[in-house]
Amino acid sequence: FDTTQWFDTSKGIRIKSDPPIINLGKAEKFQSEYEAKIENMSEEKIELKVVDFTEDVFEEVELDDNKIKGKKSTELEIKVDSNYDINQPVQASITIAAYDNSGSEVTRISIPVIGGGR
Repeated sequence: FDTTQWFDTSKGIRIKSDPPIINLGKAEKFQSEYEAKIENMSEEKIELKVVDFTEDVFEEVELDDNKIKGKKSTELEIKVDSNYDINQPVQASITIAAYDNSGSEVTRISIPVIGGGR
């Protein structure tokens, strides 16, 4: 079971994250900002929205461009909350929804975020 891709077979819309799991690394290699590429695997233009993220871990989660043409991608920019204790293991996620031209939600992905600790 691949948690990084959910697929509505009736619409044929599919998105994926690269990397499929965001690893913040151990505390000594921690950075405050990370990126992932969100790819539109379908032929149709879609709109993406960040619909949920673990708020006690992330200060900001944004897409560079929320409207993506078919077979194109956008960057997901992630900023870790400066108050988060990176010495503690991270168990978080970011959920992105995709909408078709009519505004109907057609698929979602949840991207696991791990790391932290010693």
